[in-house]
Amino acid sequence: MAYQQSFTDVYGGTHLAGYHRVHPQGVNIQDRWVSADVESYHDAQKNKAPFIQHYVARDAAYDAYFAEPVMKLLGNSLHTQWYKYLKSLPENATAVDV
Repeated sequence: MAYQQSFTDVYGGTHLAGYHRVHPQGVNIQDRWVSADVESYHDAQKNKAPFIQHYVARDAAYDAYFAEPVMKLLGNSLHTQWYKYLKSLPENATAVDV
């Protein structure tokens, strides 16, 4: 699973065909948070080193996308829910599944 969307890297470079992959990292059910790293590549060929951004979804975002009742109801994996959550963020409004 991946999504494609342009992005600007930390050096100010724009990548019009940006390719993004999610790697879930941690889950804390008691404190209601999950974390993931997103690898962002120049394009789908992944021929350049990725830029990595760390995300944490907590509280309301956790409840809406990652809480056990939601996961069971939808029958989705943690990976699938991360993609849905990330694509719901304003900065990913134009993201396309690839």
